[in-house]
Amino acid sequence: MFAASSSPDLKQCACGYPETSRSTETLWSLMSGTVDQRRMQCGQKGLKNHVNFPSFADLPDENDIDLDYYSEDDTGYCFRPCRHWCYVAEIVEAWKDVRYRIHTKTRFEESVLINFHLDDAIRPTFFEWDRLRSGHTICILYANARTFMDGNRGIRQEYSRNAMVFPVVLDALTREIDAIQYSLARELSGCAVCGTEQPTLSRCARCHLVRYCSKECQTIHWRQGHNKLCAHSQMLKSLATLDFSKFDGFQDWGTLSTVSWTSASASGSTLPREGPSALHPVLQLLQAIGGKLVGSDEITSPIVTTEGVHTFRQLLRDFAGNDDLSTPVDQTFIHRGLAQLCMHCATDSAVRSHVADLVGLDHIEHSFQNSLINVIVLALPKWQQSLGIRGIAWAIEAHNVMGFETCFDKATWNRLDDQSGIVSDSCLVRHTQSGVTAFWADSTTVVSEIARELAFKHADRCIVRILRATPNRTDEVGRVLAQSMPPNVFTLWIREEPPLCGKFAVVTDEKLSASGASSSESQGQPLDDGALRAKLLNCRDYNPIEQYMSMLNVMTGDTSNSGGKSTSQTQHRETHRSRRGVKTDGARAGPMPTVQIQPDDSLSSTHVRCHACRRKLCAGDFSKTQLRKPPHSRKCRVCTDARMGR
Repeated sequence: MFAASSSPDLKQCACGYPETSRSTETLWSLMSGTVDQRRMQCGQKGLKNHVNFPSFADLPDENDIDLDYYSEDDTGYCFRPCRHWCYVAEIVEAWKDVRYRIHTKTRFEESVLINFHLDDAIRPTFFEWDRLRSGHTICILYANARTFMDGNRGIRQEYSRNAMVFPVVLDALTREIDAIQYSLARELSGCAVCGTEQPTLSRCARCHLVRYCSKECQTIHWRQGHNKLCAHSQMLKSLATLDFSKFDGFQDWGTLSTVSWTSASASGSTLPREGPSALHPVLQLLQAIGGKLVGSDEITSPIVTTEGVHTFRQLLRDFAGNDDLSTPVDQTFIHRGLAQLCMHCATDSAVRSHVADLVGLDHIEHSFQNSLINVIVLALPKWQQSLGIRGIAWAIEAHNVMGFETCFDKATWNRLDDQSGIVSDSCLVRHTQSGVTAFWADSTTVVSEIARELAFKHADRCIVRILRATPNRTDEVGRVLAQSMPPNVFTLWIREEPPLCGKFAVVTDEKLSASGASSSESQGQPLDDGALRAKLLNCRDYNPIEQYMSMLNVMTGDTSNSGGKSTSQTQHRETHRSRRGVKTDGARAGPMPTVQIQPDDSLSSTHVRCHACRRKLCAGDFSKTQLRKPPHSRKCRVCTDARMGR
């Protein structure tokens, strides 16, 4: 299947190295220092520099001490690296027989075998095994050459954190590094494609590194590979700016991917760009998926079909006027909410919650947004797994989700709901290799408890809760807010007003000041506990019957009679009220009985609360028998008739 690793006459670097054939150099010449002196000298930039990114023939041997790469430490008995280096090659072939193996080709026309013998993990840390495919480029920090037992020479990769695979060919990766270095080195902004220099140029909206003079240049660069490398821009930036000649400690692709954020207000982005944050893996995920299209992405498109493509596209036509679901992920409600949560956590390390408003929507728009939320929250763990991002576990409240079986196949995902007997609206999945974990349920309390358990079992991960708050569930939301959670739990609250579930009250300055927050804090700034409770628990009183009738009038389109009610509805109401002995104008026929309201009703003396529907009603809406009962068991006439089937 694979020919032995070979180092024929090397293709020369642009600096002219090597002058002689590698095959004519003997071991003695290498040890005596009579080889080409330009081995450790090169004026090329980026991946074209053969000193920083050496050929396989120039890599230090695993069983020898190469003084160009190693030097004695302070004790004089041990050697340590004296510089950084990175082996870069394009994957030609990949296969597995007991272990994963790949056949690579360097820019010096060398064919090199790499065997993976990971000692510290079952998989690489920063990519999945399926990333090992032809046409991708592998980069290994501090690679050493080795002679295998069969006599072949190659690289034995033992560490999971110093190898990275980029999903482009070697030439595209080289151009990307050149573009990043060009953008960073120029005092005057220059286009990454054509080199045009202007005082102000447009930046890439996702990575904020490369600049363009026009939309045409951006399109060219995007097609050259930036669409696949933009998500790894921080790694590439760190690699392009690393001083290879000075060794101040080992680097790996985790330290190279550490984000140097700038403030969101300064960069114009909704993503945090400055300061450390425990939500860095979430930020990395958001940056990677921001440019994907919901309707055409390979992960979301099957979910859209499962969620009911006919209904979904009908909602889209009603909402947007067309059925082309070409919305970028970074313009969806969930992406914006998680980005705001990351921003607040970067601004204040004590912040653990953010409230995103999905209020003021009509029935069609709310149904469409709910379907879109279901698609995104199902895709989040799959995107995380495909990108090789570790350190996140999900606990998500979702309603009417139908894509568990289609989205998470049992071959690669453990769906724990099949074994535990959880209701069909709940699902717990875990990837068999990467360990990516996610839980969905339609209960705020259940999701909160699962998030707590995940936080204790995975203390090294950030647990992201996505919870829903509606006006008719303030008791449950209040209990969840009162719970103490581990510090690695972060919550995105979605404040929504579904039809027939009531309305949230407007949080005034007086209420916010009483809770310890200002009105400016409620408009996108981090909220303290008091302001969070004020925003999620203050609701206006509502009458479900009136909302049902209003919705029925909208559905029938009849608003010509009785203040918007149809004639048949008016006649039915008058007949029903006459049977109860009530005049059609709302006055009671006969004397009104005197009712003594108990103090624990916490209502005015003219209203009584129904125990079944929880509405505040007039005493005339209760029978005499019900009024004689204790406050905790009274039922109005409508609830009594419904219970008896009348």
